[in-house]
Amino acid sequence: MDSIACLVPPSAVASVETPSLTVPSSNWTKPIGPILSIAVLAVVWTNVNRAGFANGIGRLPIAPGFWLFFLLFYCVTPLAEWVVYRRLWSIPVSGFSALLRKQISNELLLDYLGEVQFYAWARHKLEMTTAPFGAIKDVAIVSAICGSAFALAMLPLFARLLQQLSLGIGRAPLAGSALLVMATVVAPLIFRPRLFSLRSRELWFIARVQLVRIAAIFLLSAWLWHMVLPDVALGWWFLLAAVRQLVSRLPLLPNKDVLFVGAADFVLGQQSQITALLLVFASVTLAIHMLVAAAFGLRDLIAWVRS
Repeated sequence: MDSIACLVPPSAVASVETPSLTVPSSNWTKPIGPILSIAVLAVVWTNVNRAGFANGIGRLPIAPGFWLFFLLFYCVTPLAEWVVYRRLWSIPVSGFSALLRKQISNELLLDYLGEVQFYAWARHKLEMTTAPFGAIKDVAIVSAICGSAFALAMLPLFARLLQQLSLGIGRAPLAGSALLVMATVVAPLIFRPRLFSLRSRELWFIARVQLVRIAAIFLLSAWLWHMVLPDVALGWWFLLAAVRQLVSRLPLLPNKDVLFVGAADFVLGQQSQITALLLVFASVTLAIHMLVAAAFGLRDLIAWVRS
């Protein structure tokens, strides 16, 4: 992101400011919310009876501090996006719930379905005179660039550790992953005039917010893991949080959770506890997804039927 401004001359930046695209009068976006709500409710119903979910719920900590920090961890992404769209569109406080639903749709259904749902919400709730697609696209791209840049920064520090895990990770997959990640960072910068619709000032603001989001997730992950397994020094959890974010961004590495468990076992020698830790966090996240999704979904279906 540091090279966005130097890659594009001022005249080009001025020519790619947010276009005044008139919002069409078509109502094709109206069914998107109810359809995704039904799909999310179906996923919630399916996951309620999973044995692994019930087992994970039984392991949950009961300390209030854990739940406070976990809720903060859970809300970091929609909160960061709310700050961004508050700057771009003066989005109201109620927009946070729409961004929370976007996160749930992406997690429970399919990546970027949440963006489609948020696009439909913006079209009907904000009474915009310009099409919101360009801003949503730009925010998603800048977020991906920041995540990839973080992975590239971490890779030289932990490449040797990943190769020593005896999980079949050689230099070729690591090098290939690094090249692909680098391409996702460099390509948008090269094609910036054609790819982005927002001005450089807005793109810089989005990048700063996304970097703060990544740092917050990194710190909160390490602290929450430490709260579950306090016998392990906090410094080791910071190391493993960095490894977790690194392997999550490398595209050619299979079984990323297995890699993280292997890295934790290599560093700490507590594979069974680390596996239980992952189960606990997956269960907590799924439980919150299910509760929030069920509340939103039922509310939307009732409103849809009444209308």
